[in-house]
Amino acid sequence: MLTNQASATTSARVVNRRRLALRTLTAGLLAIAADQAAKGIAILTLPYGQPMPSVIPTVDLRLVLNPGAAFGLGARVGPLLAAGILIILTVLTAWIVRRVIRGENPTLTVLLAIAVGGGWGNMVDRAFRGEHGVLSGAVVDYFSISWFAIFNLADVLTVGGIAAALLVATLQHRRTQSPVIDASADQSAVAGS
Repeated sequence: MLTNQASATTSARVVNRRRLALRTLTAGLLAIAADQAAKGIAILTLPYGQPMPSVIPTVDLRLVLNPGAAFGLGARVGPLLAAGILIILTVLTAWIVRRVIRGENPTLTVLLAIAVGGGWGNMVDRAFRGEHGVLSGAVVDYFSISWFAIFNLADVLTVGGIAAALLVATLQHRRTQSPVIDASADQSAVAGS
């Protein structure tokens, strides 16, 4: 009887990990695909460098190629920057795979896959949109907030995935750290007074 329970528990864990693997892979690949599709549309429909109004107030559409990282930082080190980002993304992807194998927090794992998928979306640009070989490319950006920055869907997915993961982790931590109120102890204290 005990071995049947252990076997059922093991089978359930395997099924849950397979589901988590599928959800995580799907989330990451959808992030990359959505980003690349949006960039393709931007390249086909937006004039280079000219702001065009969008349906979102304060956000214009303006196609630019960014050889650097966020805010154009590192633009002069091109392939070196891309190689560093490639290493970071590879390590983060391995960490997510480890989380899947261990069956760690499914919600956080999927949110992290979305964030890292956004990073891979930009890496696709760096790898394949260059004129001087692999990793010499520039990232396609098209959302422009005049007082802030120019960015793309991959950036939104990365920042949004990280922010959502932090929020979920904080809420889950608070839930596990909140004291359990024992109603019977409260009643005993009232009765004893």
